[in-house]
Parts: sequence; C-alpha cells; structure tokens
Amino acid sequence: MRELAPLYELLARLLTSEVDAALLSALKAPEAAGLMERLAPGLMGEEVDLDALAEEFAALFLIPGGTPPFASAWAPEGAPDELPERIATFIHRAMEALAVEQSGAAGRLSLDHAGLLCALVARGLQGDEEHQELARHVREEALAPWAPRLGEALKGKATSCVYRATGELLVTLHDDAPDSRP
Repeated sequence: MRELAPLYELLARLLTSEVDAALLSALKAPEAAGLMERLAPGLMGEEVDLDALAEEFAALFLIPGGTPPFASAWAPEGAPDELPERIATFIHRAMEALAVEQSGAAGRLSLDHAGLLCALVARGLQGDEEHQELARHVREEALAPWAPRLGEALKGKATSCVYRATGELLVTLHDDAPDSRP
C-alpha cells in the first residue's frame, strides 16, 4: 500500500484547501495526468479558472448544503450519539503515534475531516511497518466506511473536472471496504 501515499496526499490537499497554481500544475504533470484524465475525462483539456475552483471549493466543502467532508456527516442511520467523540479519540491517538501535531492545517480541521484522515493515511504509509499498519487501520476503520458516499456526492455536485476526479478517487480507493456503499 505504500505506493498509495501520494494519492492520499493529493486527496488531503484537494479536500482541505483551494486549488492553486502549484496544485494545478501537479495535477497536470505527466506523473498524474493519465490517472486524473481516467478519473475525470476532459480534465487535461479543461480550461481551469482558479477563482471558479475557489468558489466551487467553498460551495462543496464550506457552505451548508454542499458535501461535508466529515465522517460524522455520513454516519449511518442509528449510529451511536458518541460516534463523533469515538472518531476524534481514535484520530487523536493516531496523530500522536504518527507524530502529527495539531497545528497548521491539522489544528484547524475537525478530527473527523476527510482531508485530515487522508493526510494521516499518507503519513503512515510512508513510515515503518508499525506506521503502515496504523495507516491501514485509519483507512479501513475511519475513512473507507463512508468515503465512497462522499465521493459519489462530489461526483454528482461538482461542476469542474478537478472535483469530479476527487470524488472518483475517493470512490476508487475505498470501494472495496465493507459498509462503504449506501
């Protein structure tokens, strides 16, 4: 799974901040272009307006009625009321184990934010065997059960190929998990 670390890093970035010129260049770089085009046909030919992408980021992730990138927003009917607290406790312990400080982007995100979970998976996959096992556990227990539903919602609401590709990548990376589909 170590080879998935760059994809989780990319997802973390796409889910936590607006697309800027550097990220757009990375998406269109030869290493990523083929994958991104398969995820969202037309992306490589799409004329990208960074201001429009910033507006779409806000509409998708920040404004009510979008696609909330939080595990608690996608909890199944009848989930225990303490689920957000359980997730937060688990993720806080994972952050400690992976030496991720609650500062910067990690400090401003809810502990059940998909971007933070993707960043933790990426960090763990780049580490030793113990960290890789923790990354797999974060992926399987805290991200995969609901990430495909977030991905499908993104694919349905996004107008840009960038965010449709983000949704497709969430689905593709997590579609094999139990309880991941509605």
